Amino acid sequence: MKRILLRLFRILAKSLLLIYIVAANVAFITLYYYVLWAIVDLFVPQAMHHLSAAWHIPMSVLVFMPLILVVLYMLYCVSPVNLWVLRTREGFVPLQGARKSLIDGLLAEMKVEGRYTFYGNDSLRLNAMAFGTRSIGLTEGAFRTFSNEELKGVISHELGHIHHHDFIYSSLVYSLQRPGSLALWGIFQIPIGFFRFLGTLLGHNGELNGFCLLAIRLLELAYAGIVLIVYRLCALVDANINKYSEYRCDAYALRYRCGAGLLSALRRIQELEIANDPHRMTFSEYMMSTHPSTHKRIDRIGQRLAASARPGR
Repeated sequence: MKRILLRLFRILAKSLLLIYIVAANVAFITLYYYVLWAIVDLFVPQAMHHLSAAWHIPMSVLVFMPLILVVLYMLYCVSPVNLWVLRTREGFVPLQGARKSLIDGLLAEMKVEGRYTFYGNDSLRLNAMAFGTRSIGLTEGAFRTFSNEELKGVISHELGHIHHHDFIYSSLVYSLQRPGSLALWGIFQIPIGFFRFLGTLLGHNGELNGFCLLAIRLLELAYAGIVLIVYRLCALVDANINKYSEYRCDAYALRYRCGAGLLSALRRIQELEIANDPHRMTFSEYMMSTHPSTHKRIDRIGQRLAASARPGR
């Protein structure tokens, strides 16, 4: 019962966050669009109507252009084209030869159902990531460092991300926040630019007029406040939702009986983390991190393995 309630809570939290992000960013994009429309109409009256007539574009399309652009960008972010861009940026290419044969053998041992494409790159970091709904990338460092059982544990964790559609969710969040944040910046830059121009005209010796300077500072403060309330708050909530997603995918490894392998892989990662940075994360760093601390993941997996090994389980 407790697990069901936690799952429902996570679903509700993710849904509310996505609704909040959609509402805020669509509002910013729409407002910025109509502010630009008003500015164009101020200097060229009925400019949009002339554009509609000249290009045979219905006015309804121009009116709803922000929503159309948002939907198109969201579709791009979850499309194969964007997946290819992301893989190319990280240097991932399809596995061939011995690496592919190794992965095929591991998947057969795990009894994984469905077809997945695996990619590799030359990075020596210990890392793996899921792309879209059928792709997983493994770094060269992972192949060189992890044993076969550890690779199975890492792969099962990434299969958890695919099974729970984490990439699609994060892509939707990103596809809204990026244009929304740019639109919000543009909304404030228009009046800030106006007051800078006016302040220069009214000022003396190259200094801005006092009133205009105050207006600029207030606008910058308002912009920073909205960014803090909307984007920093969203980042904080999303980071902590993502922590539970990582725990959930760690638990998913038990489905393929790969918990021990994942536990061993995480211990290797923890050794490297301690060697590279012996200081533990501060509270603020932990709250903004998208991943829980490695030692907490190790503790949770160890507890689950111990519980599953008890008689009668």
